[in-house]
Amino acid sequence: MEFRECHSAQEVFELYREVQGRMKSLRAPPAKLKPIVIVPPCDEPKPAQPPKPYFWAPMTQTQRIVRAIGKLLGIDPHAITSERRNQKLVQARAIAMYLTREMTGQSTTVIGNLFGRRDHTTVLNSLRLAERMLGESRVLKAMIDRLLTELRIERAQRTRGRL
Repeated sequence: MEFRECHSAQEVFELYREVQGRMKSLRAPPAKLKPIVIVPPCDEPKPAQPPKPYFWAPMTQTQRIVRAIGKLLGIDPHAITSERRNQKLVQARAIAMYLTREMTGQSTTVIGNLFGRRDHTTVLNSLRLAERMLGESRVLKAMIDRLLTELRIERAQRTRGRL
């Protein structure tokens, strides 16, 4: 078999198939066959691709709410949307879902997707938990009402172009 220069992937593939066919025709035991190394064609070097542009995306309202709840309760915002289920995180997540529903009016399915692909019934249970917690604790209700007011003011300023 003579040496052939290959210029495309198709030619390399065809050469590989040809070598396979000839090896089958030898009917030699595999131990006596020498490995065949196919070197890809050395074409001209590919031009350097420009770096992918970095697109800065503004925070969504839900991200702002999660960040604010995390700051208020001293919890990492990523933990609020994580799969962990300890009591402190479940309560913080419930309050964040409640505020998201209050501020955006989104459906429970959409809110569930925003909070780690949770089911809409999980969101409904979280909303009930948040309402129960706010009904039982005046201090928590006052803190959440103040936070809700601050978030609404921030949103109004942002829509006017101030932030």
